[in-house]
Amino acid sequence: VMAAGLVLLAVMVRHGGADVSSWSLVPGELLAGMGMGIALPPLFDFILAGVGGDEVGSASGVLNAIQQFGSALGIAVLATIIGDVLRTLRDRNRELETLREVEAREAVAQDRVRIARDLHDVVGHALAGIALQARAGRRLIDRNPAEAAVALQDIEELASRALSASPCLARSS
Repeated sequence: VMAAGLVLLAVMVRHGGADVSSWSLVPGELLAGMGMGIALPPLFDFILAGVGGDEVGSASGVLNAIQQFGSALGIAVLATIIGDVLRTLRDRNRELETLREVEAREAVAQDRVRIARDLHDVVGHALAGIALQARAGRRLIDRNPAEAAVALQDIEELASRALSASPCLARSS
């Protein structure tokens, strides 16, 4: 019964993690205490059976003191172990939260880099086309105004396409 109580305590701490409450540990502590209560009286009877009649009172007092000391020590050790496990779990949970935050920030940064790269490609391609059409329009303006107008129309279309492919630029224009 005592071993079952200790196993139950271990299971509760392990599954409860940092959120385990002292009330959730009560069933395990109760079982362990019942097991101790079942085991100690026969043990005490066995020990006291070998003691002489005039020393039974003293031996009983010593056994009682040792039992109380052992119980206090066991509770202190158990509380220390459980506290350490809970502290470790809490620290690990904090580390995981920090890692998740870092990963989220890195994902946002990677998305921004990808968007910036795509935007750079779209705008760069459009500007190259605009520069070529502007040069052609400048050369044709005196000789062939109609072809110069076509080059200007191409410039307008390239700029419009670049803006529509880049919504953030289209909103600011």
